[in-house]
Amino acid sequence: GGFGPGELLHVSIYSDSLSDDFVLDTASESISGSPMLHGTNARLIVREEVRAFDGYEQQVISAQCSTPSGILSGHYVISFDGVSSNELPFDASASDVETALEMNGSVGAAKVTRRKMSDRLNSFEWNVIFL
Repeated sequence: GGFGPGELLHVSIYSDSLSDDFVLDTASESISGSPMLHGTNARLIVREEVRAFDGYEQQVISAQCSTPSGILSGHYVISFDGVSSNELPFDASASDVETALEMNGSVGAAKVTRRKMSDRLNSFEWNVIFL
């Protein structure tokens, strides 16, 4: 494999976001309008897990509410290298996220796994490995 994409994924919970509006944590998003992701302080977070581990970079996207009992619903968008995905549901399957990333064109191959966060309702993490 190579040495990862070299840049972090970015996310948005607004359908009309421009590439400069995408962030690593939607709690810092400052766009007026109605968000697509709903729940008690619903937010998306991107973090780098491992930088170029064995030639593969790993990043994690988390969709969560601020309280364990918060109900999450709606959609979000992923951006990489200025190119945005189609809207993804808050509980998108691993294969849906993988397809959205690979359709970007500059990501290349990716392997995505999804897990439900055990301490929260309707909260998920997607582990993205860039191959």
